[in-house]
Amino acid sequence: MFGAVLGTEDHGRWFLAPADATATASRSYLGESFILRTVWTTRTGVVEVTEFMPHGDGRSDVVRTVRGLAGSVDMVQDLRLRFGYRATVPWVRQLRHEKSPGLIAVAGPDAVVVRGPALHAADHRHEARSTVSQHESVSLQLTCLAPPAAAGAGRFELPR
Repeated sequence: MFGAVLGTEDHGRWFLAPADATATASRSYLGESFILRTVWTTRTGVVEVTEFMPHGDGRSDVVRTVRGLAGSVDMVQDLRLRFGYRATVPWVRQLRHEKSPGLIAVAGPDAVVVRGPALHAADHRHEARSTVSQHESVSLQLTCLAPPAAAGAGRFELPR
């Protein structure tokens, strides 16, 4: 799904960073955990991004939280979902009637739901911009959906 690790950004990625190209970052893991903590410093403020994959609940999620530490920071998100080792661009639709904004992307048996700041389509990708100020936090979550259990079930079960 995120082939940019081995290829280019058009092979799939979920980019999250300050809009300020001069921002600096420091990364570390929280204690002995697998929670990655990145502190971004810009000319206008400082934010902390924590990222992890919960385990033990039978789902495949990536959870990201942006928390304002000082001032305010304009953040940008660039989501380019690709399935099948980048060969397939999924069909995507907005989840506008849900309690939290999001989108669902489906290609054959593969599907994900992404929740967080409202994403907008832009040439085979989706992007969002948001400002995070001191004492504020923004949560983002990507959940891989299991295909319908029985043939003909026809619907993916959305995570709550």
